[in-house]
Amino acid sequence: MWDDTITDPTVRNEARGFAWSFHTSNGPPEAYLDTDGMCLYIDAALADAAEVACVLRQYVPGSIEVTFCDQGYDFDLVITPGTTPAELIGKADALP
Repeated sequence: MWDDTITDPTVRNEARGFAWSFHTSNGPPEAYLDTDGMCLYIDAALADAAEVACVLRQYVPGSIEVTFCDQGYDFDLVITPGTTPAELIGKADALP
């Protein structure tokens, strides 16, 4: 998907474990998994974050809830298996 993806397994602190960085047409986003593996943080444009989140959803068992939220936790959306980035962005845009 992103040929220039760089992974970094160095634990930076208690909250920042495995990290990825890559390039898209929207700029250089970064994603990192916290050390307990429960949260994936994506510092990116909404379109890129939605794409990464939907890719993650494909690899997480359907029995595990995956939630997409913004930095301020102003919204949280459950990503069901098969959700596309466009659908996820549409749901986020439809929120008040």
